[in-house]
Order: sequence, then C-alpha cells, then structure tokens
Amino acid sequence: MSSAIHDQFLDGCKLGRTLLTFLVIDTSSYAATRALLQFTSRKEVEELHTVAGDGCVLIKVRAADTESLENFLMEIQCVEGVRSVRSYIALSGFLERGPSPD
Repeated sequence: MSSAIHDQFLDGCKLGRTLLTFLVIDTSSYAATRALLQFTSRKEVEELHTVAGDGCVLIKVRAADTESLENFLMEIQCVEGVRSVRSYIALSGFLERGPSPD
C-alpha cells in the first residue's frame, strides 16, 4: 500500500481514540436522517452514510473510551425522530482501506 493511501486513515491509538464503533440508526423521517448531519463536524465521527436495509444511517465513530461513546450515543438519541441506535464495537481490525486508485 502506498504511503499516500495509507496516510488517509486515522490511527486511533495515536489520536487517543481507540474505541472503534459502527452505529446503525433508524429514524422516523428523512428530516430526522438529515438532522444527523450535525454530527459530521465532530472529531470522533469518521464516516456518515445513509443506507438501505435495517437502518437509515451508518456512522463510524472512533471514541476515546466507553464513557465518551456513551455521551455521544445520548446526544444522538436526543435528536428528534431517532427511533433506535444499534452499536457494533470493533474488537480487532484486519483490513481498512479506501478505494483502489486503479
């Protein structure tokens, strides 16, 4: 992997945010889904996508610890129209890369 591609990814340990979590959020409306865009400016949010399937939004979060993750989850749950939040904490990472430059 070239250093340019490798440099696109954050090293959670160096940032002091080692708890990698994927959140699947179900909302009651498109307006509620759009309201979640307010979290894109947060340093712990690495990715935010609207998705098809069991939820409406997928957020990749890299938090410092369980307390900071819990606080972040409480903020999301306070957004009007958020029906549910499912959290998937990554235990080990084996591959993380962006699109191939080919």
